[in-house]
Amino acid sequence: MKFIDIIKTAAGNLLRSKSRTTLTILAIFIGAFTITLTSGINTGVNGYLDQQVQNVGAENYMDVMVGDVSEGAMGGLLGDSEPDEYDPDKNGTEMETITDADVRKMKEIPGVESVSLYKSVNPEYVKSEKNGKKFLIVDGLLVSDNMRVDMKAGRLPKLESSAKPEVALSPGYGKLMGYGSEADLVGETAFIAVKNLVTGEVTEVEATVSGVQNASLVSRGRSWINAGVQEQLYAAATDGLPDKVKNQAYGAGLQFSKGLSEAEIQDIRDGLTEIGLTGMTVKDEIGMIQSVITAVSALLIIFGIIALLAASIGIVNTLFMSVQERTREIGLMKAMGLSRRKIFMQFTIEAIMLGFWGSAIGIGVSYIAKLIVNGVVIDKFFSELPSFTLVDYDPVILALIAAAVMLIAFLAGTLPARRASRLDAIEALRYE
Repeated sequence: MKFIDIIKTAAGNLLRSKSRTTLTILAIFIGAFTITLTSGINTGVNGYLDQQVQNVGAENYMDVMVGDVSEGAMGGLLGDSEPDEYDPDKNGTEMETITDADVRKMKEIPGVESVSLYKSVNPEYVKSEKNGKKFLIVDGLLVSDNMRVDMKAGRLPKLESSAKPEVALSPGYGKLMGYGSEADLVGETAFIAVKNLVTGEVTEVEATVSGVQNASLVSRGRSWINAGVQEQLYAAATDGLPDKVKNQAYGAGLQFSKGLSEAEIQDIRDGLTEIGLTGMTVKDEIGMIQSVITAVSALLIIFGIIALLAASIGIVNTLFMSVQERTREIGLMKAMGLSRRKIFMQFTIEAIMLGFWGSAIGIGVSYIAKLIVNGVVIDKFFSELPSFTLVDYDPVILALIAAAVMLIAFLAGTLPARRASRLDAIEALRYE
């Protein structure tokens, strides 16, 4: 019997009991569908997060904050089960700040090029010059050298000290401010207001809109300003405060040398830890989200694997019943000279076919689910995140999933196939 004949015979044997074959394929389909859809979500979300790393932030830039984000009250959110005991010398209500001594120590860390203290500015509102309407603005972040932000229109504010005050707004302000589109807002004047911390008086600072951002997980709702805007806002907000209070900073921007390896960047983080500070790049911040997505995906994939293992039991049962029903037929094939190897091959091919059809249907249905999810869920919940794809499939991963499912089916089919190949021809012919 030729190999092609063995395949045809195996396919025909599966059709002998259509209901049993259908139920077995359905069990395999459930596992394959779960694994495929989960891997698609993992690929889609992580692909978008990787894109954010490329489009937002700076390659050689790190946000620095006081202390360790895993300490104190935050520890409970990040895995610690118990809060720290109160100590007025360590964790009182007075916030720790970055001192000039900290700045000098940061600059001594190998690889660090510059450090700039964050001057905390919380704008009251942004006002349109065209219609005079006022809108909330989340915060004004100082743009830095080599900063990348995914722009919808225009550009980031210029860094030069001689540059005029500029601001890059988050999306949504264009039409609200009386302009036809976001692009029409670029080059126009906006007024950013800040309240004095002593008198409560509101001061408006004039700035040119240099651009409008695309919404993203990192820069969502933020505005970017240059030094010209920040200095005016900070001066207006802190006028009348003691110099000691004015010069306090709760964070800093650290710029390190380009082209550093991950090990060298980690050395900078370790150096910051030694002086009681924590440094995080954009990649670090997004990495925290990715770790959660990966963990959830891994859990769902485990459920899919469990479903496949349960389906493999169904394959074993299906083929054992097939061996029992075809015992006389197997004896006849052996009497006609069919070798053990070919009988074994026939039953394992039947198992592989079950795995093939289960995985093919599972992948096909998951692809339909992808179209529905991306078309409906994204429009409803993620419409403000351009280029976001919740489910995306990598052809290589799909091929590996199909191969893995067929391998599991093959392994499940080896036991009944071995039993069939070892049947004694005479005894099999006598079987009733």
